[in-house]
Amino acid sequence: MERGRWIELGLAVALILVIATVVTGCPPQQNGAEREEEARAERDPGPFVEAWAGSLHAVPVTFAAEEEECVRCHDGGAFAQGVASPAEIDRPTPFGPYVVATDCRACHTGQGSRLLQSQEVTIPTTSEPVRAGTGSLCMKCHNERRAGDINDPQMRQPHYGPQAGVLTATGGIRTRGFDILSTRRHQTVRNACVNCHMAQEGGESHSFRPTLPPCRRCHEGLRQIEGLRAKADYDGDGTREPFVNEVDGLMSAVASATARRSGEETFTSAEGRIFFKSDDQTAAAGAVDEISYLGAYNWFVVSHDGSRGLHNPYFTVTLLQDTYRAVAGRPLPNARRPQIEEEERGRETTPSGEATPSGETQSEETTE
Repeated sequence: MERGRWIELGLAVALILVIATVVTGCPPQQNGAEREEEARAERDPGPFVEAWAGSLHAVPVTFAAEEEECVRCHDGGAFAQGVASPAEIDRPTPFGPYVVATDCRACHTGQGSRLLQSQEVTIPTTSEPVRAGTGSLCMKCHNERRAGDINDPQMRQPHYGPQAGVLTATGGIRTRGFDILSTRRHQTVRNACVNCHMAQEGGESHSFRPTLPPCRRCHEGLRQIEGLRAKADYDGDGTREPFVNEVDGLMSAVASATARRSGEETFTSAEGRIFFKSDDQTAAAGAVDEISYLGAYNWFVVSHDGSRGLHNPYFTVTLLQDTYRAVAGRPLPNARRPQIEEEERGRETTPSGEATPSGETQSEETTE
């Protein structure tokens, strides 16, 4: 028995020596891409890991990672492997199944690497591929998951991360009379999400928090993003306020009009669906009309986006204004409509690396 153990130990040592000889032997010839990848691998990963550890990507959403379909974005290994079921994940381990956060492998191996190389992604709110540069990787998960359908009998809500549909002005539910505009200056930022959420001198930030320097390329002297003043009084309250406050006013108007139309006091979401409620009683799916559902759905698109309209100002304003008109049966009183410059109409192509499907009407939101 003892002899057998020594034999096993000897074989293990021999194997280690063979591997060491191979590794330290003459290196093969490398091309430029391989040398660049090797140089990146030699960077100190400490700052990147520390920044990532403080981000939400480092926090696994366990209940979602254990669900069919949801796992494809809520488990780093599943995303890298491009699988949609927990049972499909190739994860050999003596400890049984476990959930992995959106870690390094998610973005830098497998599917993540392919998206970074192709710089193009398909999202559910448009049939056209979106050319978003390296931001294509982000948009693969940060989208509505499905195109909004006003006749959806289950009254499903948009996914909690619908940013791709907002940035590309393809999200939300629309009906007759909607005239959606888009902020070209934001929509055509090279590499989309990455330009603003990973900008930092000396290397890309992995905290994913937006910083001011990218904004200052257009908004000189900007000190606070929330302080950007709107070009007009979009919510009709008689005051031209900071843009995010105009969006807050529009959100309140849409929420109130939607509740009135539905005959319920409010609406909420749970388990992926929208519910209308009064006195703690929940209306059954389909108990309200399609336009009330449209109002709630579009409200959640803007709410879940989380930027208070800053990702795409003109899209956000026109989506909310048109939603109010559809729900209330009249335009929002005294609300100013964004004015799009004629030279911005009808643009159909954009340079590579910009988050724009072809055929979108675009303009820009700036301060006065």
